Amino acid sequence: MKYIRKLVCSCCLLLGSFGWANPILNQVPDSLKDKSYQYLFSRVQQSENTKIKELYLRVFLLKAKAEHNWKQQVNAYKTYAHHESDSLKWIYADSMVYIARVSKDSTLIGSALISKGAWFYQAKDYVHALALWTQADHLITGQSNPYQRYKLNYLIALVKYYLDYTAEALTLLQSCKDYFKEDHTRAYLNTLHLLGLCYNKMGDYGRSSAINSLGLKVAAEAGEHEMDAYFLLSEGINQYFLHNNGEAIAHLKNALQVIKRSQNFSSVAVADFYLGKSFWEMRQLPRAMVYFKKVDSIFKVKGFLRLDLLENYKLQFQYYKSKGALKNQLYVIEQLTKAETVLHDNYKTVSKELHRQYEYQQILDQKRKVQSLLLLVHYKNIWVSVLVILVLVAITLVTYNRYQYGKKFDKLINRLEGNISEPTSRQDQSDHKKLGISDEAVQTILVQLEKFEKNKGFLDEDLKAYKLASMLQTNATYLSSVINRYKKKSVVAYINDLRIDYTVEVLHSNRMFRKYSNEALAKEAGFSSTPRFVNAFKRRTGISPTFFIRGLEEKQRK
Repeated sequence: MKYIRKLVCSCCLLLGSFGWANPILNQVPDSLKDKSYQYLFSRVQQSENTKIKELYLRVFLLKAKAEHNWKQQVNAYKTYAHHESDSLKWIYADSMVYIARVSKDSTLIGSALISKGAWFYQAKDYVHALALWTQADHLITGQSNPYQRYKLNYLIALVKYYLDYTAEALTLLQSCKDYFKEDHTRAYLNTLHLLGLCYNKMGDYGRSSAINSLGLKVAAEAGEHEMDAYFLLSEGINQYFLHNNGEAIAHLKNALQVIKRSQNFSSVAVADFYLGKSFWEMRQLPRAMVYFKKVDSIFKVKGFLRLDLLENYKLQFQYYKSKGALKNQLYVIEQLTKAETVLHDNYKTVSKELHRQYEYQQILDQKRKVQSLLLLVHYKNIWVSVLVILVLVAITLVTYNRYQYGKKFDKLINRLEGNISEPTSRQDQSDHKKLGISDEAVQTILVQLEKFEKNKGFLDEDLKAYKLASMLQTNATYLSSVINRYKKKSVVAYINDLRIDYTVEVLHSNRMFRKYSNEALAKEAGFSSTPRFVNAFKRRTGISPTFFIRGLEEKQRK
């Protein structure tokens, strides 16, 4: 759908080129009909108001169409393309080339192809840029304007350098250098700079350094210093490859200060990368990572990356792998995957080389491996979190229980030392009637129970409810009713509580008993088993025998 809209727009623009002269001219305001192309173009360039700029540009195009002036129509579409958004830029660029071809003027066609190629170059589509510039070169070869030819040769060499056709670029640059040397200082400096880069890429660092020195000398003699930072950048890269890392860092930092001000993000990325590599060789890995991250930041924001800069991610991955930083490893692999896609689009002819150097399938395998490890770490973290929570809950419970045990221990000690009196059951005469037992029988049982408690009859291990009733010369029913009413507990609980009260007393008063085991204490108190003793002790005091003994020992030490 997007392509169809683009095609329709192109057709509409082009059809306007073949209309009748007078109807087209009638669309031009009277005040502008007699204005020259130079006047109209200057207004387009000078106006800051978008609507006014569009008005003059529209008049410029209509005037060119009316006069069937192919050159000025091409200039109009070129200007439109220059000022429009990316979506419309290519429509006007196509119109520009089409009109140039209709003119059958090889110079005009070559100029249009050069302009369109420049926009592809700006979009980092080097393959299409090279194709268009190569077509243009065939068209303008043999023309009387040598500067235009050598300028185009320089552009072709530049793209060939990026696409790794370095030897071909070098041949073109040698001829450009000889021509520009005489009267075109800035073009000469640009050519020298690119020559230095080509020698560097070919590993001839001596020639590259010599070219950089020559460039700085020529710039100083001509007073042209705009290229100084780029010669310094090139020399910094040379020094890195010569393992002179200190010199490399000095050159690169000096270059970076100037290049940053010009907002040339691609050169900034290159400088950051080789600064990182220099620090990496010096084993200053954290400092190297600072610059590698800057290269990644430029790639994320601007989408710029060269084939040699791809090593940035390889080194980052090594660093994070040595640190066991799985999330960072995964991020780097994902960025490397994105980078491969960008490089494949911009450098289609070197895609195989890219796969060979960086073993792309292995990168994907490594990504899956890291993802699996991250998943395991995720589950491990969940289990660790659960375990930590359980431990915290356990510690909280233990702390709370200790606190509660402490309160119960203090209460028990206060009672033993007479600070708190034991509540006594109030005997109400009406209680006897509710029991259905005579007052005399009730009083007899209560008196016998006092004697039983005083004589510590409860320490008898074989003591049962029926045996106690027999000892008190009553029946089990009467005994159970009286104990329930006056002691507020069952016969078994009554006997067990007496035994525990006795144990608590002897442990408090006689330190020797504290050395007894629970089993020995149970036997001493008349319990038939240790578990029954421990359960009865906890029910009566709220704490365990062990905790009570430990509390007594700690209290005595204080």
